[in-house]
Amino acid sequence: MARTLANKELQSSVAAFLLLLAAGLTAALWCWRQSYTLYDIDAEMHLNIARRLLNPLTAGPEESGTGWLPLPHVLIAPFAAVDSWWRSGLAGALPSALYFAIAGSFLFVSTRRLFESAAAGWTAALIFAVNPNALYLAAVPMTEMLFAAELACLLWAVLWYRDSRSVWAVLLLGAVSSAAALTRYEGWLLIPFIAFPAWFFARRAAHTLLFGALAALGPFAWLLYNQLYYNNALEFYNGPSSSIALHQGALAMGGSPTYHNWSASIGYYVEAARLVGGTTLLVAGAAGGFVALFFRAAAKPVLLLLIPPVFFMLSLHTGGTDLYVPTLWPHTMHNIRYGFVGFLFAASASSGLVTLLSRRRWIGSVVLVGAALIPWFTIGPICWREARDSSKARQKAYNQVTAPLVANNRYRSNVP
Repeated sequence: MARTLANKELQSSVAAFLLLLAAGLTAALWCWRQSYTLYDIDAEMHLNIARRLLNPLTAGPEESGTGWLPLPHVLIAPFAAVDSWWRSGLAGALPSALYFAIAGSFLFVSTRRLFESAAAGWTAALIFAVNPNALYLAAVPMTEMLFAAELACLLWAVLWYRDSRSVWAVLLLGAVSSAAALTRYEGWLLIPFIAFPAWFFARRAAHTLLFGALAALGPFAWLLYNQLYYNNALEFYNGPSSSIALHQGALAMGGSPTYHNWSASIGYYVEAARLVGGTTLLVAGAAGGFVALFFRAAAKPVLLLLIPPVFFMLSLHTGGTDLYVPTLWPHTMHNIRYGFVGFLFAASASSGLVTLLSRRRWIGSVVLVGAALIPWFTIGPICWREARDSSKARQKAYNQVTAPLVANNRYRSNVP
């Protein structure tokens, strides 16, 4: 009986992965055909860094630079070595589609275990699969989807360790925590919070020590790299290319509405998450988190997904980054994709609401998945809109700079 149940769970997980992979690849290829892949300048820069890592003329670890963490570029590098894929952006889009499938699959298995319901698992996976911003990020060479895959994997590994106390679960927790810390800086804040369940559920102190040693490898490697190549272990944090240094320019030109302002930092981030996932889903996610916290003790690990949003709020408050949304002053768009991890929590937590229905849980699933579709009909895929507007602004500036050169060249070409 147990083996039959395990086989059914495996089959469901494989089905979820294949469904998500098909959706991610479709999004990636469609965006490529529409020339959307490299709308965001960051996407182009990620590809160029990856290209330089294996280029015979430039190959070397120092090509990773500082500021951005290296793992996304290392994973893209073999694809970027193919010249046509690098030029078109497919070198980064295809891996993102794979990360999308991995992230959604781990959401599926995690929420199914969290809420002890297959309906909850499918609800979370489908909410994730139909969101326009998730599909856009699955189609571009950015770091968000890789981090989403790592975050969802960490949630599942915590649950696996809670239920099995297996050393293999500890190894997975440590390895993925280290990888997340080499993908985005939010991963650094995750480590101490994952260390707590690793200690709380541990049968042996050695398990906690093993997790700590593995998880610390990522941050330690990055500090060592910065020390070796820049003579400053914190170059990524306080150097001239750091996000803090770059943000000082925005502060000098009039300040930031979130700088040293907790209410604005929280408000701007929550608004970004709302624009990415939709109002209905954000409310459902808050309700699901409330249910997990007070009524379903076994589902409390879902709150782990709130750590990255907290990181962004801290970063906005301290001036480490900035975020602008069109619905709040100064009514522009910048870094709205930071709200994606807030959507990730909402997708997971809201799926638990279907378990409150004793019968016909599919009705609750349809309602929640329908809520995930609302952004298609309201503000649209806002992460794509931000990238499109940024691309238009860059093209306009480029045309203004090159127009005199083009005109001069035409004049000279007509001179006998």
